[in-house]
Amino acid sequence: MSGSSFGLMLKTFAGDAVYVERLVESFNQFNVEGLSLWIVAPDSDLPGFRHFASEFIQLVSDEDIPVRYLNEDSADLSLVDPRPGRAPFGFLNQGISKLAFFKLGLLDNYVCLDSDTEFIRPFGRSDFMADDTTPWFFAQDYSDLAADPFYRPRYWLEREKCLDRVRERLGVEKVPRVTVHNSLVMSSAVLEDFENIFLLREGLDFSDLMQMCTLEFFWYGTWMQRQQLVPLLQRGDLIRMVNHQGEHLSLYASGARKRDLAEGYLGVIVNSNWSRQYGVVDFDRPPVAEYFRQGDWAEWMAVNQLDSLWCTSGFGSSSLS
Repeated sequence: MSGSSFGLMLKTFAGDAVYVERLVESFNQFNVEGLSLWIVAPDSDLPGFRHFASEFIQLVSDEDIPVRYLNEDSADLSLVDPRPGRAPFGFLNQGISKLAFFKLGLLDNYVCLDSDTEFIRPFGRSDFMADDTTPWFFAQDYSDLAADPFYRPRYWLEREKCLDRVRERLGVEKVPRVTVHNSLVMSSAVLEDFENIFLLREGLDFSDLMQMCTLEFFWYGTWMQRQQLVPLLQRGDLIRMVNHQGEHLSLYASGARKRDLAEGYLGVIVNSNWSRQYGVVDFDRPPVAEYFRQGDWAEWMAVNQLDSLWCTSGFGSSSLS
């Protein structure tokens, strides 16, 4: 591989079209170096994204990627996504697409985006690549999430079990426990090495991996640490993930807005896994009242009788009406 081609890859589907609208608008606004974005979706969903095609945006069908996807005949049915409007195995197959995108031979390095990403400042190649051939390794240990009393029992403990399975399977238990939440730069050379050195020898494919641990970046990041095929130039997150309602409200109450986040990040994600119940949430306009009225966080706050604390944290009674 030449090591010269670089771009961004968005894995999406028709149900996230409204999020893609926002992402593409921000991409077009802040893509100051004319980087390319590849929108990857199921073939049946692609017509809904064709109006985004441009000089810098191209479309790819999931089915064009030479890889096996999961369905009711090939997947563990206990992994079915029960959420209304979601493809039963969509969250598994999106990880497969991200890991296997390199097989199209389009890019030597690519950033994996999710539909709920929004760019908030100008960005260019150097934000993602240390030099022409070396991607930044956006990874950290996320001690703040381990210590978060709401996040830990709901997400962190299972996340750690998932990471343990990956580390054990790849035989890299002694490497640092750093991981990536979003927007990882994937090296096609690393992925090709992963497929040839591990998957083929073990008689596995990316579909098998996603049934062992559904977090695709854990597989990539752990293998990258094991092989060090490219230099491990570690940095913190490039795009700020908002992990739950309380985190969003804490940032908002402190006065943080997208213009402030832009001093440290080039994008923000109000994670749609929990926020879509309120519609498409803008970081600068949290639905404060709805956060307190519905969702797991609202229930947790009520059970723990923490609601009153927020009245002295920038959210008085008028904010909750």
